Amino acid sequence: MRLCLGARLQELSCSRLCLEAWLQELLCSSLCLGARLQELSCSRLCLEAWLQELLCSSLCLEAWLQELLCSRLCLEARLQELSCSRMCQEAWLQELRVYTLCLEAWLLELLCSRLC
Repeated sequence: MRLCLGARLQELSCSRLCLEAWLQELLCSSLCLGARLQELSCSRLCLEAWLQELLCSSLCLEAWLQELLCSRLCLEARLQELSCSRMCQEAWLQELRVYTLCLEAWLLELLCSRLC
């Protein structure tokens, strides 16, 4: 009986140790799961940061293209202004030629009237 009782106590002790080992394993599994969830959360945050960086790069590229477009438009406006200035100079020279011709005609008329 005493041997049976000792064996029964030994069996209970082993069962307790197995239960403790099982609880330890359960705790480790829980910690591993927590670590995995934390890793997934970090991966999601990294992905969000990368997407945000991509969006910012896209916006910077759009702003740079807009700046190039504005520069081109300003250059075209400056060329148009230069073209208008040149046309105004040509018109002014044409007007000056007309006045010169009128002056020459008036001088000839004056000369003719003195000769007559």
